[in-house]
Amino acid sequence: MRDTFALLGDTAYRLRAVATLLDVSENTLRSYLKESKLEIRRQSDDKPGSPPIRLFSIQNVFDLAAWRREKGYVKPLSPSPIVISVDIIKGGTGKSTTTAELGVLLSLAGYRVLMIDL
Repeated sequence: MRDTFALLGDTAYRLRAVATLLDVSENTLRSYLKESKLEIRRQSDDKPGSPPIRLFSIQNVFDLAAWRREKGYVKPLSPSPIVISVDIIKGGTGKSTTTAELGVLLSLAGYRVLMIDL
């Protein structure tokens, strides 16, 4: 039986996809990479003779988002912590999925996120 989801190490994102996830232009992302000095794997590292296309892991994406926050490139929403609650009494309505998606999007935007699912 085949797994329905990919392992984290197997998934690679190209420059355009990462720029979209971080909501920046491709040129801005390139300048962030030069400034941050993050080591990004290239396709030519695995397959000699291939074009040197950057292949980002999901960890690279989150590291870049954290770097943007540390550098002050992300405007804070508020000086104090913000609490967002997702609550519906009925089960099976997608509360956990909504919470996880919201947390991932805020994290990619560079915010520190704590998610609690009860």
